Formats: sequence, structure tokens, C-alpha cells
Amino acid sequence: MVNVHHLFSQMTSNEILLSYKGDANKEVLSSMLDIIEAKLDATNVPSKLKKKLYNILVECLQNLYHHIDEGVEKDSIQGIIANSAAIFMFAKSPEFFKICTGNYIPTEDVERLKNRIEHINAMEKDELKAHHKQIVNNGEISIKGGGGLGLIDMVRKSGNKLAYCFQKVNKNMYFFTLEIKLSIQ
Repeated sequence: MVNVHHLFSQMTSNEILLSYKGDANKEVLSSMLDIIEAKLDATNVPSKLKKKLYNILVECLQNLYHHIDEGVEKDSIQGIIANSAAIFMFAKSPEFFKICTGNYIPTEDVERLKNRIEHINAMEKDELKAHHKQIVNNGEISIKGGGGLGLIDMVRKSGNKLAYCFQKVNKNMYFFTLEIKLSIQ
């Protein structure tokens, strides 16, 4: 039997403000933003930090929604429909806010995404700004309709590199996890 009290204690000690596992549709993601906004409004977080945090959260949730690959075969993985399943966690510690997301991606997308993140993580602040400007000015649009600005904005707003992981599920699919930290100080 699951020890719910133990689970509650773990969530409380890690200061998890919101966690979700399930379908990443517009209604759910919009509701999550509303819940987070209400939680942030109830805190003493400075408005400038709150704005940065909210912008990062929007980018993360938009990525979950827009990058659920409809081309992924609807294989059942441990009872989950792979093309719409996602995880999201929003936590706060004394030092930082942490946002974690996860979703399934096709194997053929792993190398491209890994290279993109590594390229962004290798850039300094001024390089990120110039790269962002170049994408906007050149109208570079991806197949999904964005210019890849979301990852750049997350790094720029958080001031931290993106942490990520790809876990192989089967020959056709990986589970991609992304973690962003925003310092409270």
C-alpha cells in the first residue's frame, strides 16, 4: 500500500508547489498557469522576479504543448499514450525556483535537440542576446512554428544553463526531461 503521509512529507520538504503528470492539452496547461499565478501572488516574491519566473513557466508549458509530436506512434508505454503524456513540476527552495518538464520525443529528434541545447548553453549573455536578435530579424521559423526562441529565453531570463536528460524508452522514442533554475536572490 502507498504511504500517502510519507509522499506528502516528501512533497512538503522539497517545497513542491505543483506537480502534474498527464495529457498536455491547452485547458490543462492554462489551468496550471492559473494555479501557479495564484500561488505566486500569495507569496512575497518581488514582482520583477515573479515576472521572470512566470515568463519561464509559460515557455516551459508552451514547449510541452507545442512539441508533443503528433507523428509519434501512439504506442502505449506503461499505460500512457506517448504522444500526449507529459510531466511538470514547479518547486521552491530557499535558494531558487525549479521547473522540470518531461515528454516523449521521437529518436530522430534527440540529436538535433541535444545539439541545440548544448549550443545555447555554451553561449554567454551577449551571445544569447545577439542570437535571439538574429532569429527574430531573419524570421527563422521551425516546423513547429517557432524560431527556437523558447530555450534561449529560458536561459536569458533564468541566468542559468539548461539541465536536460534523454532516457531511451524503445528504438523509436526517448523521454526528454528539462530542468530550469531561477535564483531567488
